[in-house]
Amino acid sequence: MKIRIAIAEDNPTTRKQYLQRFDFYDHIEIVVIAENGKQLLNELKKISKRELPQIVLMDIEMPLLSGIETTAQLKTLYPEIEVMMLTVFRDDD
Repeated sequence: MKIRIAIAEDNPTTRKQYLQRFDFYDHIEIVVIAENGKQLLNELKKISKRELPQIVLMDIEMPLLSGIETTAQLKTLYPEIEVMMLTVFRDDD
């Protein structure tokens, strides 16, 4: 059985890195890739209950709907989905 994952990340480079890393694992399936929280919620509505992700990797800072706001809505609609909040801080010092 594969682990179904959704990714919500506004940075295209970071999204690409996630996909490259997960591509090595046969037991992981990426079922949704979204650029923001609003897109994630819209895409999840299109998926059957059996195909929903088990885990969402959620960026905290995203346009339209932040990761925190998205998680609140997601847990109301899909309480069975686990959420892992992630963010990247760049320090140029």
